[in-house]
Amino acid sequence: MFKTYLKAAFRSIRKNAFYSFISIFGLATGLTAGILILLWCQDEKSYNRGVKGSENIYRVVPGFDAKGNKWYFPTVPPAIAYVSHQVPGIEKMGRFFKNDNEMVFQYKEKRFSEKNSAYIDADLFNILAISFIEGNREMPFRNNRSIVLTEAYAKKYFGSEDPLGKVITREDKKESYTVTGVVKAPHNSQLPFDYFLPFTIVNEFYGIPADSSKGPKGADADWSNYDFELYVRLNPGTSMAPVAAELTQLQKANVSDDLTKTLAYRLQPLADIHLYNPDGSDGPITMVRIFTWVAFVILLIASINYINLTTAKAAQRAREIGVRKIIGAGKGQLFIQLISESILVFFLAMIVSLLLIKLLFPLYNSLTGKDLSFTLFDGAVLKVLGLAMVVTLTVSAIYPAILLSSFKPLLAIKGKFSIGRGNHFLRKFLVVSQFCFSVVFIICTMVIGRQLNYIQAKNLGLDRENVFSFDLKHMYGKYAAVRNELLREPSVSGVTAAGQNVLSVAANTTTNDWPGKDPGRTFLIATLPVERDFLSVMHIKLLEGKEFSGTAADSGYYLLNEAAIRAMGLKDPVGKPFSLYNTKGVIAGIVRDFHFKDMHQKIGPCVVFWNPRSIGQIYVRTTGAHTAAAIAAVERLWKSYNPEFPFEYHFLDDAYSKMYVTDQRTGALFKVFAFIAIFISCLGLFGLMTYTAQLKTREIGIRKVLGATVASVTGLLAKEFIGLVFLAILIASPIGWYFMDRWLQDFAYRMPIPWWVFPVAGVFVLSMAVLTVGFQAIKAALVNPVESLRAE
Repeated sequence: MFKTYLKAAFRSIRKNAFYSFISIFGLATGLTAGILILLWCQDEKSYNRGVKGSENIYRVVPGFDAKGNKWYFPTVPPAIAYVSHQVPGIEKMGRFFKNDNEMVFQYKEKRFSEKNSAYIDADLFNILAISFIEGNREMPFRNNRSIVLTEAYAKKYFGSEDPLGKVITREDKKESYTVTGVVKAPHNSQLPFDYFLPFTIVNEFYGIPADSSKGPKGADADWSNYDFELYVRLNPGTSMAPVAAELTQLQKANVSDDLTKTLAYRLQPLADIHLYNPDGSDGPITMVRIFTWVAFVILLIASINYINLTTAKAAQRAREIGVRKIIGAGKGQLFIQLISESILVFFLAMIVSLLLIKLLFPLYNSLTGKDLSFTLFDGAVLKVLGLAMVVTLTVSAIYPAILLSSFKPLLAIKGKFSIGRGNHFLRKFLVVSQFCFSVVFIICTMVIGRQLNYIQAKNLGLDRENVFSFDLKHMYGKYAAVRNELLREPSVSGVTAAGQNVLSVAANTTTNDWPGKDPGRTFLIATLPVERDFLSVMHIKLLEGKEFSGTAADSGYYLLNEAAIRAMGLKDPVGKPFSLYNTKGVIAGIVRDFHFKDMHQKIGPCVVFWNPRSIGQIYVRTTGAHTAAAIAAVERLWKSYNPEFPFEYHFLDDAYSKMYVTDQRTGALFKVFAFIAIFISCLGLFGLMTYTAQLKTREIGIRKVLGATVASVTGLLAKEFIGLVFLAILIASPIGWYFMDRWLQDFAYRMPIPWWVFPVAGVFVLSMAVLTVGFQAIKAALVNPVESLRAE
């Protein structure tokens, strides 16, 4: 029986080759887009999911409350980990500290500059279930000069040699490290590093000997630096709230500053870390939800397209179905036959889709910034394919099969069948739905594009053009000599330095004071240590006071931005006392607000202060006309000071663009979605127009015999569908506005949604619809009326 159904299905596809091609290609396009999007969503949701016992693993997150304003950090002071063993319910704990320093390692003739590493507690390998290929997970480090490599890095240095016990040399500090372990790089893990060093090395930063073990010292006694991530594994059945409360009390028992008084720890589940913010609010999960809906919408559009094309062929199949019924075929048998055709079309579309996915996957990875792999029999891929199959088949196959199997046989044979008003309404509803989705995608694309253009064009309060930066390395302590050398270059117009990336200042403190400050107030302010000429080189406007001159007197001068002055409630602040990190000084000036974080955050209080001991990056402003000469001059200096390090520099405008790479990818993806939605929707409209032309074949013939022109017949056929598209535009406009207004809420600085976006999106979709409908309508109007009326 199944073989008979299959033969009949193939026969039907061959008989209607043109429509079958459109059906298969439309479904394949929708499946390709839907599957690719769902694979991205699944990858986002897979972070930390494969860790055994992950339901008992948490990241420790400190939260602070300043007069109702709460903020949370993903990092803690390292000392809290040292005392965490006192908390009942904690089975294991482990910290890591990301190593931002560049290290140059050498093994025999191989020499590499490495950046992506971390100092890690040994127990963290166990907590996060990191798989060891070689070495012992329970004892990964033998001493402070041990190193654990990922499998890829072990091959990079040692090739086919056994890496265990091999010694690599750190060239920049003349230190040697012994390889004590090789791990399998975990996919989508909290430890995305290339190599790991023992956390005990961090004590050396505090001047503590490697063999010092009596009492808390170094990092274990540091309650002030919130630069460390801490993970705990609780005993099964332990509630996280009491553990968080115990950790809070332990820190308050050891620290009594104003910041700690407002502290309240919370535990963030391991599986939530990637998708949610430290305070538990939605983070990337928002985009995962949006793209999941987008995937289902595109699959729905593809299914609607198939339904419209199938029902458009109803006139051609009516007699066939009528004959089958008269010779004994039951409604159930016809239903199975028609479902078989839909399943065959679907599987052919799936084959085409899989080929397209394989072909487009490198481009898709480039577009999304991911490194996904596509293996047909991978469990994750099969799960997505199964989901797409169920959704598409359920939506697209059942309705046409029910409709076509319901024809009355005698009427069908005579050609007097009637589809029914309800079914006519349903098809119109489907067309409106398709184009409604398409218009929403176009509105989203336009608004996202405008917001990204706004970000690029906005005045940041500083000039990012013609400025590049590089790390000091061995130039540290020799800044004055380097600056003077560079200023001799005609291509260099200014040189300064700072302790952080000026576009992404991460350091904050509540250790500040001024006369009149409420004793109970916790005031968080961003801190940016700089060198002389910082304001003039960055083109940051000084509103009042004076800039730094580079003398020792500057150590007591502070420049505050307008946001800080407003928040502090000061009038005539220049010259008034101000202390930072318990160092007393005066407010030397006020600078105009400048963006030291991305546009998602409002400009907050910031203090700029002179501290040559805290600088780490040099900023060079070029004349613009001879940038290459300026870079060459810096490179010559670099080689004389840092010969063991490769020379790397970054332009400030490039760094600024990279801050919004996620938003740019979102915009690019929506452009693709909009194109796919319109393409498939027009295919569906083509099918419905074909169906209408078939129903009105004789009417068109009669009208032409009575003198109707091609233009009037075309208008008769097209006006209904143009009306449906126009209705879709009216429905989609407020929906698009709602979603984009919600998306823009994530930006502290945003463009208003202009009114003209909606008519432009509508005109574009309407023009596509007119081209699609017009082509088929003109084709029907040009048919010879003799041919149309021959059967009468």
